[in-house]
Amino acid sequence: MNYYKVYGLICKSAIKIDSFQSVAPSKVIKEDFSVELGKVVREFPQNEKTEGYNIFLDRNLYFLHIPDVAKYYIENNNKVIIEPLTDKFNDVLLHFRSSCLAAILVQKGKIPFHVSGVADELGNCWLFAGDPGAGKSTTALKLSEKGYRIFTDDTALIYVENGTCFARPSFPLLKVWPTTFKQQRLFEGNQAFQYASDINKFGIYFHSTFNDFPLRVKGITFLSISGKDIWIKQLKPVESIKYLVENNYADSYLEKLNMQADLFKLVTSIAGTTNFWLANRPDKKSSFDSFAEQIKKEILLSNNTQTNNPSLMAS
Repeated sequence: MNYYKVYGLICKSAIKIDSFQSVAPSKVIKEDFSVELGKVVREFPQNEKTEGYNIFLDRNLYFLHIPDVAKYYIENNNKVIIEPLTDKFNDVLLHFRSSCLAAILVQKGKIPFHVSGVADELGNCWLFAGDPGAGKSTTALKLSEKGYRIFTDDTALIYVENGTCFARPSFPLLKVWPTTFKQQRLFEGNQAFQYASDINKFGIYFHSTFNDFPLRVKGITFLSISGKDIWIKQLKPVESIKYLVENNYADSYLEKLNMQADLFKLVTSIAGTTNFWLANRPDKKSSFDSFAEQIKKEILLSNNTQTNNPSLMAS
C-alpha cells in the first residue's frame, strides 16, 4: 500500500500516485479515504449529462463514467474504486484528481477553490484566481522565479479559523502551457511530461519544495485579460464576494448537495479576513514577466508583514 497526503487528508492507495505527497506508513494513524483498482459493478441513474459523461452524487455515493477513459465509484466518501477503460493512465488519474477529489471534499463538508498561489519567506501565501486561461499557474511560476515558493496549483482549500484566513494546498503538480514552459527558468526539459492525451499542457512535479502545511492567506488576486495595459486595483471586501463565489471549484456538486448556503457563509467570512485585488494583463501581447513583477511590487511587497502564527511558516 501507498500512503499520501492531499488537501490535508490521508489517502491509502493500492496504486502509485506520483502527483501526491508521500507519507511514511509509520506516521499514519488513520486514513481518510482509500483508492483501489477494480470493477465498478453498480450503475446509477444519470442525473447530469455533460458530453456523454454520467455523473451521480449524493451525500454518501459518487459515480462518474467517462467513456473510453474510466469509471469511478466512491462509497461513503472514503472508498474509491477506479475501473480504467484505457491504457493511458494519466487520463485516468486526471479525472480522479479533479472530479473525484472534489466530490470527496464536498461530501466531507470542505469547499475547494480554483486558485494557484505562492508562499513568501514570512509564512504567508498569496493566491491567484480567475477563469481557465487567465494565467493562475503562469503567474505563480513567474513569481517563483522572483524568489517565491510555489504553494499550490489550480486548487486549494480556503477557510477561516479564529478570525484568520488560511489556505491548504492540494498536491505538488504544476500544469503549464508549452509556451510558458519554454520561457521559464526553474525546471529542466526532462522534468515536464504530457499532462493528458487531449490537453495541450505539460505537467511538472515540485515535491522538493512542496509543503502541505496551511498558511495564512495574505491576499487573493483575481486575474483578468483585456485591453492593452497592465493595471491593478484593490477591491473592497464586499466586492470580493462575487469573485469568490465564481471561483469555487465544485459549483455543480455544491448545488446537488444543497451547500450553496455553506458556500456563501464561507466566502463572506473569507471576505472579512484578508485582502483582495483585481489584476489585469493585456490580451494581445505576452506580458507575464512584467505582469508578475507588477504584482510583486504593488501587492506582495507593499502589503507584507510577518505571519501571526510562526508555526505555519514554510519549511
